Amino acid sequence: MLIDGFAYCDGCGVKVAWTDEDALLDTLMKKDKLKKFRFLEHQLGVLDKKASAIVSLDGLLLALTASLTATRTAINSIARLILSMSSILVLFSAAMSAYILATKWATSEMSKSHNIHQGFNRLMVLRDEKTHFLHCSLFLLFMALLGYALSVTFYLLI
Repeated sequence: MLIDGFAYCDGCGVKVAWTDEDALLDTLMKKDKLKKFRFLEHQLGVLDKKASAIVSLDGLLLALTASLTATRTAINSIARLILSMSSILVLFSAAMSAYILATKWATSEMSKSHNIHQGFNRLMVLRDEKTHFLHCSLFLLFMALLGYALSVTFYLLI
């Protein structure tokens, strides 16, 4: 059964990645299972690197927040509220990136499956989940940056 881009196995109740992608990978990798495994493992590594970069940016923004609030300059209440909300968004962004950075070994994910085909599908589902969290983390980071810009604008204008 195909729902929301995922196939659900009626026999085992496992959510697996869309079968067309699996067939495409088989074609691209010429049915070489080791190449397919390395490719999926590489994609998971790319997500980890991107999440690391987001965590670094989140850290810089939190340091900026600390420096802005540590000074004795008077920040008006609107700017302070927006700055506080932006800091919360940064923390949520970092938390989502931390989920992406959590180590889940590709071989461990595959070993939880009954066969190698289902193992590849588990890897694709894991990759898709981490990609979703990366997109959410980026969106929260963008919203936080917008909040920082607004708070600076309100600080300078008022």
